[in-house]
Amino acid sequence: MTGDTYGTTIAHAFSSAKDTAAKMLSGGECGKRLIPHVIDETARKTPDVECMSTPRSNNRHDGWKPVSWAQVANAVNYAAQMLIMQAEHPAPGTFPTVAYIGLEDPRYPIFVVGAIKAGYKALLISPRNSIEAQMNLFARTDCNILYHELQYASMVQPWADARSGMEGVAVAPFDEWVAEGVTPALYTKTFAEAEWDPYVVLHTSGSTGLPKPVVVRHGMVAMNDLHRYIPARNGNLAWLSTWTSFPNPRHLLIMPLFHTGGLMIMTVCAFYYNAPIAFREPSRPITGDNVVEWLQNSNSGWTFIPPAILDHMSRSQQAIIELKELHAVGCGGGRLPSQFLCHD
Repeated sequence: MTGDTYGTTIAHAFSSAKDTAAKMLSGGECGKRLIPHVIDETARKTPDVECMSTPRSNNRHDGWKPVSWAQVANAVNYAAQMLIMQAEHPAPGTFPTVAYIGLEDPRYPIFVVGAIKAGYKALLISPRNSIEAQMNLFARTDCNILYHELQYASMVQPWADARSGMEGVAVAPFDEWVAEGVTPALYTKTFAEAEWDPYVVLHTSGSTGLPKPVVVRHGMVAMNDLHRYIPARNGNLAWLSTWTSFPNPRHLLIMPLFHTGGLMIMTVCAFYYNAPIAFREPSRPITGDNVVEWLQNSNSGWTFIPPAILDHMSRSQQAIIELKELHAVGCGGGRLPSQFLCHD
């Protein structure tokens, strides 16, 4: 049999991209940029430019307030110094695990990068997990400290009680993370030194048993930087570099941040492609009606929506009107119902 398979073509595309990736961007060479370096360098060059935005209040009609690159860099240093003060410097190369759970806001991705700067690795856990599932994740990652939103204390306490030596630590509100005056935490590793270091620990859904930890490494994250060099295939462009270059590149982040679809979209789009991220209201559930109101008030140009929510929205004329205003709508985390495309 002759002909090139799709998988082989993709492999060739990435190989070609690597060959042309010597272009230097903020934080280093494309395809070899480490997120801590990207954040620090971009904050140095464009401190006041928006990196992300958060709701101004619980009233979505108040709009979203920008969070600058300088504020993000400061918040990363805040998280790193918090870990260093409370858990001390770990031995080089050991990467002890520190878990985090909280509201769906910028503290998730910022805690991840702060942990890296402090020499740790962050474990992001789902609030939907059973106690047995959480204990399995803590045991398999040797995690003995859990940082959490203050209002999650009652949720976290049974987990801490069930694991001997587990310590729970409540974190400050996000506004304190972005306050000025935090001493920078240095991160001096090169890509060659950090390529196989852990970036973050996520976990499987548990649909076939207890959730299992999944270690995402720096090299895996950095590969997404190369999408900007992938050539068109049969008229189709690589989605990542295309969607983040829309006239309005702001992404409304709907997917959960303990989920790959939330954390990695946010990380790659904001930090590598400079597409501002609009965080949803963390106090409200993900529903079709709420997504409509977030779209109406966040000035977003595109988004990713869970299949069940998108299917619900396809039955609402108002939701369809709002979706049509976007450059693109992605869907992930499951399969769309077969009748989805049949709605009038």
